[in-house]
Amino acid sequence: MKRLFAVLLLGLSLSPTALKSLSSEPILNRYAIRGADLTAMPQISDRYEIFAKTAQGYEVIVPAAEAPEFKELAPGAELLEMDVDAQTRDLGRNDLRGYHTYASAEAHLRKMESQYFDLVQVETYGKSQEGRNLFALKMEGRKTAVKKEVLLTSATHGNELITVEVLFGLMDQLLAGYGKDARLTEILDNHVIYFVPVVNPDGYVRRTRYANGVDPNREYPWPEQTERKPNACIKALMDFSAAHNFAGGLDYHSAIGTFMYPWSYTMNSVTSEDAAHFHDVAKRMAATNGYQYGQIPKLLYIAKGASADYYYWKNRTFAMAVEISGTNNPPESQFAQVTKENAEALWIFLESI
Repeated sequence: MKRLFAVLLLGLSLSPTALKSLSSEPILNRYAIRGADLTAMPQISDRYEIFAKTAQGYEVIVPAAEAPEFKELAPGAELLEMDVDAQTRDLGRNDLRGYHTYASAEAHLRKMESQYFDLVQVETYGKSQEGRNLFALKMEGRKTAVKKEVLLTSATHGNELITVEVLFGLMDQLLAGYGKDARLTEILDNHVIYFVPVVNPDGYVRRTRYANGVDPNREYPWPEQTERKPNACIKALMDFSAAHNFAGGLDYHSAIGTFMYPWSYTMNSVTSEDAAHFHDVAKRMAATNGYQYGQIPKLLYIAKGASADYYYWKNRTFAMAVEISGTNNPPESQFAQVTKENAEALWIFLESI
């Protein structure tokens, strides 16, 4: 009854298009694959999202409607969690104390723009499939210099709420430190940082992983499928990227604790020069907080359509994926610690660009 009331209440504020999309959002289950079923991983990774690599095998996200087909590939798979979005979706007001809504995320951007008007500008770069505005915060120092453009993104998966809070915390630190902290001042003077707090607003407002029924981090084209037609929120970000020259990019996720780099769609490495650079930077980042680091499929498995592959492939962007450790939605009391855990790694990344 509690969930039904929440859905009915939510429905009062959504458009017919949004309501239709809400009813069609897939229920996602999480399975463990071990033993003999591992032989089917090439086919499984082509169709489903690999959530994590474990000592015994893998954890896989599977839409509930596709469970029969999945079980044919992995008959021994163990169901670990039904409806992976349920906990996040059902969190009440007290459970989400301190977390941004989509409206308050925009308000935070506007406040930053007002407070640091000489360093910050808010841009709208498109609309989601359900018509929500897509926002980016442009941030750069006052020093006139040749600056490298960098893209920082969070909430590609709409249920990974902590990514938004960590990125807001880090951007606030950069701005507050400008002109006071020599290192942060130099970082902002030498870069133009574009921060997109919510890549997937349609999923974020409903606290669901997917965007209108699809995994947004499997929606990007890649070298073996160049004509892929992505979801509106990903297409808008691709167009935004095409209008810039991003030298670096970090896409923040949760909650495994890794720094990962291309290629993701194949076990092959990028060029030897770039592979060495990725490895060196990721290693130095991981030394700050104990995260794992490495090429994406060597930490997880082959994942086609991921953001890091797309940006590296299209523009040789030094693009990586960050998995913040812990949980998708820790209590507000942990925000500061999780942000601190990731601060030095971001400064190292920016200094490497």
